[in-house]
Amino acid sequence: MEAQLSRESLACRANGDTTSLSCFPGQIKWCPKKATFPGGCGNNGSQQCLVDFLSNYGASSMPKNCVCKNAGSQRLCSCDVVCQ
Repeated sequence: MEAQLSRESLACRANGDTTSLSCFPGQIKWCPKKATFPGGCGNNGSQQCLVDFLSNYGASSMPKNCVCKNAGSQRLCSCDVVCQ
């Protein structure tokens, strides 16, 4: 089985990282991304941020773990998206 592991997986194992998704070939690597949109967060800010990210970056960005913070008359959205 060791012979089938990629260089990246072997490097991750050498560093003691056996849980990170980025250490397994074919797995999705997630990156944090922030964006500002008009309007406040409201009651469903996280859901609104998810919709905003889908509209702005497309479904292939696969946003998750979205958080909304009010910033005056705007909302600051932070989501994890597929790294480019």
